[in-house]
Amino acid sequence: MIVNISTVLGLAAATLATLSLVSVMVTIQAMRGWRTRCLALESSLTAVRRELELVASARRGTDSGRLRQQFGLSRSEADLVWRLHGRKKTA
Repeated sequence: MIVNISTVLGLAAATLATLSLVSVMVTIQAMRGWRTRCLALESSLTAVRRELELVASARRGTDSGRLRQQFGLSRSEADLVWRLHGRKKTA
């Protein structure tokens, strides 16, 4: 079999095209994975913001009954949190 320059260049071009196609397919799949992960993180961030807002309401002086309702605390736990954080500080 005689190998000339056009045969070698043709094989090199076919190999390069195949590798490029595989690379594009892998990149598309990775981007889909990242997009799914970003959407999951955004929904988690929304949940964290909601939870932070609940916690912030406790620091603004909410009563122990509301603490029990929002966080599922026992009466003594809610009273303790209220005593530590719920009262306005006086000079």
